[in-house]
Amino acid sequence: MIRARGKDTWQVVVYAGADPRTGRERRIRRTVHGPKKAARDVERQLVLDARAGTVADGQLTVKDLLEAWLEHAQPDFAVTTVYNYRRLIDQRIVPELGAVKVAKLTPATLDRYYAQLRTELSSKTVRNVHAVLRRALNQAQRWGWISVNPATLATPPKIVKSEIHPPSRAEVSAFLATLMTTDPNFGMLVWLAAVTGARRGELCGLRWKDLDEVTGTMLIERAVAQIGGQTVVKATKTHQARRIALDETTIRLLEEHRARVVGYADVTGVTFTADLPMFPNEHLQYLHPDTISKRYRAAADGVGISGRLHDLRHFAATEALAAGIPVRTVAGRLGHANPATTHNVYAHFLEASDRRAADVL
Repeated sequence: MIRARGKDTWQVVVYAGADPRTGRERRIRRTVHGPKKAARDVERQLVLDARAGTVADGQLTVKDLLEAWLEHAQPDFAVTTVYNYRRLIDQRIVPELGAVKVAKLTPATLDRYYAQLRTELSSKTVRNVHAVLRRALNQAQRWGWISVNPATLATPPKIVKSEIHPPSRAEVSAFLATLMTTDPNFGMLVWLAAVTGARRGELCGLRWKDLDEVTGTMLIERAVAQIGGQTVVKATKTHQARRIALDETTIRLLEEHRARVVGYADVTGVTFTADLPMFPNEHLQYLHPDTISKRYRAAADGVGISGRLHDLRHFAATEALAAGIPVRTVAGRLGHANPATTHNVYAHFLEASDRRAADVL
């Protein structure tokens, strides 16, 4: 349909099918300046695009798209992913780009936006914002709302990989010796972090039933996360369970730790079961991941070593790689979905190990 809107000004209206999300009819409107033939040409192209499902609704905003996409994709995401995406959308994207029409969004617009974000955020966070926009715009392309995803042509900042410097074996050994004397319960958690490389949420999510003393193994199949002040039990980061071997010393220390937990349960009048957390709080509930990070930082600062619990994950990985353990095996223990991830994260360390091997040979 073509309507006159003044001298040499026309409004072109084309039916573009039903909205795949709401089921309501969509009509695309374009204003054309010039002779009526130009309006007919625009109408003809819009009809072809509508039939091909590649026409954008000129009134759709970035905020509209993000809300529609997140509602559609949410069932496939972990609760922590949804929470983090929602924070980025509400705090970073919508305030700056929310009112922009999706049809008007260009790679240049996104690059200017990323440059602005870089003045206050890390490159990694800007890349996370880009990932949200790219995914949402990909979905818009699948729905036929746009023909080209501008985010695929934008240039988010590169992330400069920093070299990993985990604490030394001597530092970890001395630190554990101190913790096992002053705070054996927390010391056991730190010990397990050092020998398994498990993530902090996975450590918090361990239950006694996950320990198999007969086979000398431990099952890691869940993690604890904090979302808006609430404790949530979820799947591991890769949504895959893994069973890892433990050494005899670790098994013995865990048995001693269990005796302490059983004693505390008796004192508090709670029946000890295999479903209790391996590292509970004073109420015999799951510890919060942030809680153990703060405790670790305070204890580590006191003895002068790296104050990040996550560095023990790097310690476990680099010690295993230095001992000649295959990358695939190390990846399995760390819970990396792909050994290539392990190789990429520890590429610098592997290169240094290869140089040492050449010197030795």
